[in-house]
Amino acid sequence: MKVSLTVLGGKNDRRVVDLQTTETLFGREDKCHVQVKSDEVSREHCLLILDEKHVILRDLQSSNGTFVNQRKMRGEIELEDGDTIQVGPQLFSVGIERDEDDHPDTDILSDLNEKEEAPANDKTAVGKLRAIDPGELEDLEADRLQERLNRL
Repeated sequence: MKVSLTVLGGKNDRRVVDLQTTETLFGREDKCHVQVKSDEVSREHCLLILDEKHVILRDLQSSNGTFVNQRKMRGEIELEDGDTIQVGPQLFSVGIERDEDDHPDTDILSDLNEKEEAPANDKTAVGKLRAIDPGELEDLEADRLQERLNRL
C-alpha cells in the first residue's frame, strides 16, 4: 500500500509527499513530520498511522480540532482514498493506492466466511492525486458518503 498527501493551497500547493513511516505527526512544533505554522494548530495536532491495510487519523486533543472532509472528527477515523484533512488553515488530499490483497474489506469477508472462500474482489482502489477545487469538495463528500452507506 502506498499513501501520499497532496498539499492544497498555500505556497506548497499541489506538492505531493509520499509517506514512508508508520506514524506521521502533524503540528506546529519543529519535531513534527508535517509542520503547519499557525496559531490555529496545536503543537502536536494529529497523528496519521499506517499499517499494512489501514490508514488511521487520530486527533491528539487539538485545541481547534482536525477536520476530515469538512467535518470535525473525534478520536480516530479510518481514511480512504480522496479524503481531505484540514489541520488549522491547511488542507491536504489523501492518496491511497492499494494492492488487491491489502484491501481492508478482504479481511472482513474472510472473517465472515471462514469455511467458504471469499468472493473475488476485482476492484482495486487506486489513488489519483490532484488538486481539488472548492466546488468539487461537496460533490466528492456526497459521493463518498453514499458509497459508505451502500456498504452497510
